[in-house]
Amino acid sequence: LKAAALFAQAPEEDLAEIAPFLASIYLDPEEALIREGEIGDELYIVVSGKLKVERRGEDVTEIDEGGVVGDLAALDPEPRTATVTAAGPAHVLALSNDHLLALFESNVELSAGVIQSLVRRLRQADRY
Repeated sequence: LKAAALFAQAPEEDLAEIAPFLASIYLDPEEALIREGEIGDELYIVVSGKLKVERRGEDVTEIDEGGVVGDLAALDPEPRTATVTAAGPAHVLALSNDHLLALFESNVELSAGVIQSLVRRLRQADRY
Protein backbone atom coordinates (compact mmCIF):
# COMPACT_ATOMS: atom_id res chain seq x y z
CA LEU A 1 0.00 0.00 0.00
CA LYS A 2 2.88 2.35 0.72
CA ALA A 3 3.76 2.25 -3.00
CA ALA A 4 0.33 3.68 -3.86
CA ALA A 5 0.56 7.47 -4.18
CA LEU A 6 -2.78 7.85 -2.42
CA PHE A 7 -1.40 6.28 0.76
CA ALA A 8 2.24 7.42 0.48
CA GLN A 9 1.89 9.92 3.36
CA ALA A 10 0.21 7.44 5.72
CA PRO A 11 2.26 5.89 8.54
CA GLU A 12 2.90 2.13 8.27
CA GLU A 13 0.75 1.34 11.33
CA ASP A 14 -2.18 3.16 9.74
CA LEU A 15 -1.82 1.16 6.55
CA ALA A 16 -2.16 -2.04 8.57
CA GLU A 17 -5.69 -0.91 9.47
CA ILE A 18 -6.65 -0.84 5.77
CA ALA A 19 -5.56 -4.37 4.85
CA PRO A 20 -8.61 -6.22 6.24
CA PHE A 21 -10.93 -4.05 4.12
CA LEU A 22 -9.23 -4.69 0.78
CA ALA A 23 -10.64 -7.11 -1.78
CA SER A 24 -8.33 -8.71 -4.36
CA ILE A 25 -9.46 -8.65 -7.99
CA TYR A 26 -7.65 -10.39 -10.85
CA LEU A 27 -8.32 -9.07 -14.34
CA ASP A 28 -7.84 -10.72 -17.72
CA PRO A 29 -6.43 -8.67 -20.62
CA GLU A 30 -9.03 -6.17 -21.92
CA GLU A 31 -11.37 -6.90 -18.99
CA ALA A 32 -13.17 -3.76 -17.78
CA LEU A 33 -12.74 -2.72 -14.17
CA ILE A 34 -14.66 0.57 -14.42
CA ARG A 35 -17.16 1.65 -17.08
CA GLU A 36 -17.71 5.30 -17.94
CA GLY A 37 -21.13 6.51 -16.78
CA GLU A 38 -21.73 3.74 -14.21
CA ILE A 39 -22.09 4.68 -10.56
CA GLY A 40 -19.10 3.59 -8.53
CA ASP A 41 -18.04 3.74 -4.91
CA GLU A 42 -14.73 1.87 -4.86
CA LEU A 43 -11.15 2.84 -5.46
CA TYR A 44 -8.63 0.41 -6.92
CA ILE A 45 -4.91 0.12 -6.25
CA VAL A 46 -2.84 -1.55 -8.99
CA VAL A 47 -0.74 -4.31 -7.45
CA SER A 48 0.56 -5.74 -10.72
CA GLY A 49 0.00 -5.15 -14.39
CA LYS A 50 -1.17 -2.01 -16.14
CA LEU A 51 -4.59 -0.41 -16.65
CA LYS A 52 -5.75 1.62 -19.65
CA VAL A 53 -7.98 4.66 -19.13
CA GLU A 54 -10.37 5.83 -21.87
CA ARG A 55 -12.76 8.76 -21.87
CA ARG A 56 -15.45 8.96 -24.57
CA GLY A 57 -13.63 6.23 -26.50
CA GLU A 58 -10.28 8.08 -26.53
CA ASP A 59 -7.16 6.81 -24.77
CA VAL A 60 -6.33 9.09 -21.85
CA THR A 61 -3.52 7.44 -19.92
CA GLU A 62 -2.20 4.21 -18.43
CA ILE A 63 -1.98 3.41 -14.74
CA ASP A 64 1.03 1.38 -13.59
CA GLU A 65 1.73 -0.64 -10.45
CA GLY A 66 1.14 1.48 -7.35
CA GLY A 67 -1.32 3.69 -9.21
CA VAL A 68 -4.85 4.33 -8.02
CA VAL A 69 -8.09 4.70 -10.00
CA GLY A 70 -11.58 5.49 -8.77
CA ASP A 71 -10.38 7.50 -5.79
CA LEU A 72 -12.84 10.33 -6.31
CA ALA A 73 -15.79 7.92 -6.52
CA ALA A 74 -14.67 6.30 -3.28
CA LEU A 75 -15.08 9.67 -1.58
CA ASP A 76 -18.13 10.88 -3.50
CA PRO A 77 -20.05 8.14 -5.37
CA GLU A 78 -20.96 9.60 -8.75
CA PRO A 79 -21.01 8.28 -12.32
CA ARG A 80 -17.54 7.20 -13.45
CA THR A 81 -15.82 9.67 -15.77
CA ALA A 82 -13.78 7.07 -17.67
CA THR A 83 -13.59 3.41 -18.63
CA VAL A 84 -10.66 1.49 -17.15
CA THR A 85 -9.56 -1.87 -18.58
CA ALA A 86 -6.63 -4.20 -18.02
CA ALA A 87 -3.85 -3.76 -20.60
CA GLY A 88 -2.78 -7.33 -19.81
CA PRO A 89 -3.20 -9.62 -16.81
CA ALA A 90 -3.60 -7.36 -13.78
CA HIS A 91 -4.17 -7.57 -10.04
CA VAL A 92 -5.87 -4.75 -8.13
CA LEU A 93 -7.04 -4.20 -4.58
CA ALA A 94 -10.49 -2.65 -4.08
CA LEU A 95 -11.53 -0.43 -1.18
CA SER A 96 -15.17 0.68 -0.87
CA ASN A 97 -16.53 4.08 0.09
CA ASP A 98 -18.02 2.66 3.31
CA HIS A 99 -14.72 1.16 4.43
CA LEU A 100 -12.69 4.21 3.44
CA LEU A 101 -14.98 6.58 5.35
CA ALA A 102 -14.96 4.28 8.40
CA LEU A 103 -11.15 4.35 8.33
CA PHE A 104 -11.20 8.14 8.06
CA GLU A 105 -13.44 8.39 11.12
CA SER A 106 -11.09 6.27 13.19
CA ASN A 107 -7.79 7.60 11.88
CA VAL A 108 -7.19 11.31 11.34
CA GLU A 109 -3.60 10.84 10.12
CA LEU A 110 -4.73 8.45 7.40
CA SER A 111 -7.48 10.78 6.20
CA ALA A 112 -5.07 13.74 6.17
CA GLY A 113 -2.58 11.77 4.07
CA VAL A 114 -5.22 10.74 1.54
CA ILE A 115 -6.55 14.30 1.30
CA GLN A 116 -3.01 15.66 0.71
CA SER A 117 -2.46 13.12 -2.05
CA LEU A 118 -5.77 13.99 -3.75
CA VAL A 119 -5.06 17.71 -3.58
CA ARG A 120 -1.65 17.16 -5.22
CA ARG A 121 -3.27 15.13 -7.99
CA LEU A 122 -5.95 17.77 -8.59
CA ARG A 123 -3.33 20.53 -8.73
CA GLN A 124 -1.33 18.56 -11.29
CA ALA A 125 -4.45 17.94 -13.38
CA ASP A 126 -5.31 21.63 -13.23
CA ARG A 127 -1.90 22.52 -14.75
CA TYR A 128 -2.67 20.62 -17.95
